[in-house]
Amino acid sequence: MEERPPPAVVLSDAESRQPVPQLEQEHQSQQIVPDETELRTGVAHTLPCTASDDDNAPVCQLFHQLPSWNRVLWHISMQLQEVDAPGKLSLVRVSHDGIGWQQEQRSSDARVLFHALLASHRCVIRVDLSDAVFEGGTLNEIRELAVRALRENKSLRILNINTLPDCNIIRADILTVLAEMVGLQELSIGESEDLRLVVDALVSLILQSTALKTLDISELVVGDTDSERLSASLKRNRSVTALSVHTSILIARSGSGAAEFSQYLKRAPWIASLTVSACAADASHEDLRGIIEPLLETRTISELTLVGFQLDGRCAGLLAQLVAHGVCLERLNIGSCYWIRHRSSYDEKDESSVLEAAKPHSSLLEALFLSKSVTVLHVGRFVFGEENLRFLAESVRNSNTLSEVYFLPLEDIDRHSFFRFLVPGIAGNYTLLRLHTSSPVEEETTEDQFIVRDVITRNRGLVTCAAHFVVYNVRTDHCTAAIERVQCSLGLVERVSDLASVDKTEAVAMIQRSVLAGMRGQAGHQ
Repeated sequence: MEERPPPAVVLSDAESRQPVPQLEQEHQSQQIVPDETELRTGVAHTLPCTASDDDNAPVCQLFHQLPSWNRVLWHISMQLQEVDAPGKLSLVRVSHDGIGWQQEQRSSDARVLFHALLASHRCVIRVDLSDAVFEGGTLNEIRELAVRALRENKSLRILNINTLPDCNIIRADILTVLAEMVGLQELSIGESEDLRLVVDALVSLILQSTALKTLDISELVVGDTDSERLSASLKRNRSVTALSVHTSILIARSGSGAAEFSQYLKRAPWIASLTVSACAADASHEDLRGIIEPLLETRTISELTLVGFQLDGRCAGLLAQLVAHGVCLERLNIGSCYWIRHRSSYDEKDESSVLEAAKPHSSLLEALFLSKSVTVLHVGRFVFGEENLRFLAESVRNSNTLSEVYFLPLEDIDRHSFFRFLVPGIAGNYTLLRLHTSSPVEEETTEDQFIVRDVITRNRGLVTCAAHFVVYNVRTDHCTAAIERVQCSLGLVERVSDLASVDKTEAVAMIQRSVLAGMRGQAGHQ
């Protein structure tokens, strides 16, 4: 039986008759006039935004249409979820690959929704942008539906650019728009082939913006000139308080021989969080000195994360100084670094042998679920068999602790069976927040997978609202209903811990106090 396609975008007769204004003379012959006979039915893209700045106002009516919209957005690797703030939607990136003319058709439909969301819905505050948004469309279509949507949007506060499109024209268009998005509060941008244009856009934005608080450019490996330009622009910015960079930014040197970025850190006491990523083979003790020594002078850093460094005794001495003298230091994360002495004690052969999976047995799976404190489960490299899959799916579905599951079987049929066993009763699970699986490029998403994704979208929204109820005392009906539903969720404990910067014990206490206060408040109104 042929799989029924997901619902698609419906365009009104009036809209289908009106050509979209062209951006350039050379493209005037290409008009974006969607043909209703080629579009599948089911989703009205003209749904207006009904969100309000009033905390007590109902959420946008789009919240009631999320499953339908998400089925279309899936084809550009995006999903609408309530993950950053109550009543606010985020277009988050998901893993999905598709091929063929049907995928191109569905991608075009999804871009119509993408434009409608950014052009009309002020409730959308975050976008995780990847090249999937731009694949399969004509130049003019992409400019009208994707680039123009970013240019016209005024409500976006968080932008994560995972990958930029291969097309030079579209890439340049997006970076031009990025340079003007001075309302952004958080920006993350991945590696790019056209580094010069990326740095141009970043320098312009950094110099203009007074709203940007979080900047992540840790995947940008820059040369001497770009390192100097980025450091110089950061020196003139006072808004960025959380910064993630690559060690290559230390290349540019001043006349005194000190790294320009190190001098910036000395004069930036407002930096509270710093993440520095390195290629282990290239990072040196000198690189670490260029980071630690200026932080010892300002003594205002509260969170430092190092990624990919090879650490030795000298590095340990620098870190010890920071811990001893960093008055404000609350978190030091070096979990993704390598200690040289330890690293020499094993080789690649040892690593691969550790990853070899023995033949699975149900008793092994049973052991995984004996602990009531496990919140993240990684299961992979097994050929499971039907009974083990049934046990695993039922255990995940019925767990009150698991919030994140990685399921990576060797056989494709095991993945299908897992979802089939997971679906019955999954609507009663309010704990699962993330499910990671791998799919072949040519595989279509099944109905069972959509059902599970919809539940995860709902659960993440509930945890977001409940966490704001606890940490920020948001007492809307939306958030009150959420705390009543997920007050015992370990995912809520972790979210409160992150938002409030407290340990999990204190997070539990905060949740309990908020629930009691909410109950008293309800009793007082009765």
